[in-house]
Amino acid sequence: MAAAGLLGISVLYLGTRHVVLGGSEQTGYLAGSLFATLVQMGPVVLRYLRLFLFPVNQLADYIHQLDHPASLGMGLASWGIVGAIAASFLCACRKNPVLLFAGVWLVTAMLPVLNIVPMMQYMAERFVYLPMVGMCLIAGICLDALQDKSASAVRVTGVVILIALTGLIILQRLDREA
Repeated sequence: MAAAGLLGISVLYLGTRHVVLGGSEQTGYLAGSLFATLVQMGPVVLRYLRLFLFPVNQLADYIHQLDHPASLGMGLASWGIVGAIAASFLCACRKNPVLLFAGVWLVTAMLPVLNIVPMMQYMAERFVYLPMVGMCLIAGICLDALQDKSASAVRVTGVVILIALTGLIILQRLDREA
């Protein structure tokens, strides 16, 4: 219930901010439309996940190639991987409401930087500072659950995340080869 309250307050804040400031977008949609931009954000979300779990090879600002011939397929495949991670995570949340709160914190803190309201860049490491609070809480809960022999949902979530990261590596290789 607290997670729904946090999400509701965040949506209310973002809506109020947008109405009061009037057009809080910094630029037009980088991919041309909201749908195309959201599709392009799929691989970016997976890169953020990789940054949360393995913060190596960091950059101040990331370049995302918009005109890649396979960008639609890569974007949709990435959102499929994100969906699998979310479904697995929601299964793990049934027994632990604090885990649900941490996940809602993570998602809510990431929403403003997913280019729903257009920004001038797709990805930057400074965007993960606040969402990292939720990720650290998730990591702590998972480490605690690993000591519990009945925490199979957490193990399944870990396996899904590893598969997702493997998929990300494959997508990045295809991106570099094309």
